[in-house]
Amino acid sequence: LTSPERGASAAMYMQPGSERAVLVVQGLPPAAAGTTYQFWFARAGEQVPSATFAVAADGSATLALQAPAPVAEYEQVMVTVEDSGGSQQPSVAVVLSGTLASALRPNGRG
Repeated sequence: LTSPERGASAAMYMQPGSERAVLVVQGLPPAAAGTTYQFWFARAGEQVPSATFAVAADGSATLALQAPAPVAEYEQVMVTVEDSGGSQQPSVAVVLSGTLASALRPNGRG
């Protein structure tokens, strides 16, 4: 995942067909008081809220994620800044995003 925040990045690890993934974030500044970071899965017409999280003092975080469908079925993932407690709709404050177009898919299928 890439970011407009200088030095911020993330990598997502997943297996084809699995609803689980791991996100490793680096270089994000701590969220402001009263806000939190939130992860989202997205595909045409649908943005699915997932985990909220804080980063360590060094800007790092590791999250175990659970999607409602196999992760490879989503087209995009993103991290936004939301009010504490998270949101059901993403804000416009996207700090990390990436497409899953290059995600591994089973050979000869999909």
